[in-house]
Amino acid sequence: PEKDMLDARTSDMLRNDAFVAGGARIWKDSIVGAKFMLNAQPSTKVLWGDEDDVWEEEFQEEVETKFDLWAESQFHWPDSEAKKTLTEIVRLAVGVFVAGGEVVGLADWMPRGEQRPYRTAFQMIDADRLSDPMDASAYQNPRLRKGVEVDIRGRPIAYHFQNNHPSEGPF
Repeated sequence: PEKDMLDARTSDMLRNDAFVAGGARIWKDSIVGAKFMLNAQPSTKVLWGDEDDVWEEEFQEEVETKFDLWAESQFHWPDSEAKKTLTEIVRLAVGVFVAGGEVVGLADWMPRGEQRPYRTAFQMIDADRLSDPMDASAYQNPRLRKGVEVDIRGRPIAYHFQNNHPSEGPF
């Protein structure tokens, strides 16, 4: 019940306490670093039963190069809004997780008309937008908590989002 108050206090500390802000920055630096990199190491022994070191090295070089060109593109291809590189998205996710313990993002399939090497992109969503629908409450649906609907085993089956951030007010 106190989650909203705890999140507000955490945000305040991250903004106003240099030690807390430094700790969050250390987490981002140690988990992500300056550049998020792919380490593609296929195992031909598992794939085909025989080891092929030459193929593994060629595959790794090609896949990592293509990944890097997509992930760090000046056109910001990994971001649905075309504002961030993949490194910036991952650093944002780590920072948000440190602050609130949860991260919400969507995998997007971009339209064909855009000049992109791959259609996959990501959209980060503020977890504060998760909320119970106006016509639902915990009393009516005990499996609905803060916008996340779960099945009998506790697995998420639906997410409910507000169109606006709660601080923006109704429009």
